[in-house]
Amino acid sequence: MLLLSLIGCDLVQPYLEEVREETTEVSYGGWISEGPMGSNTPMFSEGSVLFHSESDELLAEGQQPFADSPGYWRVTLPPATPFHLRIEAEGSYPAVWKGRSPNESGIWLSGALFSWPHEVVDPFFEALEESLDITIGDLKSEEVVHLWGQVLNRDDADSSDWPIRDGEGKRVEPYTFRQLDDGSLVLEDEAPIDYVFAFDLAPGTIEVAGVEYKTQAGDLLAPWWFEVLP
Repeated sequence: MLLLSLIGCDLVQPYLEEVREETTEVSYGGWISEGPMGSNTPMFSEGSVLFHSESDELLAEGQQPFADSPGYWRVTLPPATPFHLRIEAEGSYPAVWKGRSPNESGIWLSGALFSWPHEVVDPFFEALEESLDITIGDLKSEEVVHLWGQVLNRDDADSSDWPIRDGEGKRVEPYTFRQLDDGSLVLEDEAPIDYVFAFDLAPGTIEVAGVEYKTQAGDLLAPWWFEVLP
């Protein structure tokens, strides 16, 4: 009876619909470190943070908006847009990331993005050369690209989850490692897998597990936080 009374009442309010303007740009920001985040890792405060479109056009350049917070970067991007990110600095290899801008303004988590300083990469790759008994091309002087990635869901990952094709379309086999409790790495094809490496890739469009990276000679890809399907 109450419902019928309301419908028949002259005082019924009209239906109101809120109209929101479409978002055309979002603010995206966060901390960037010099190498993977650790307790003593310095923040990345001198260099460039460049966001490119899928067609390799420059979308925006990151800025450090707060003078008292060096290493905190912010950029304005179109929403929900795939991007290639290049983090470059003197004394570092260009770190190439792939991502997507948020639907609304937001931040990336601290430690999510970092550069590749020579002092971090070089001694580690020298140790890999010795343990794997291989020769790794010099990013400073040779026309090659390397890859250093991390798996997010380690217990679901094995070496088959990392199909890689370099810039010439050549299939490249990765080196996959498990990290032990003492922090050491052991070469392992089966789950759990923590880290993946690939070396001496031809530059150009490199495909990693179905994701394409636009690369140049001397780049070090950072497919970090990869999640494979179980």
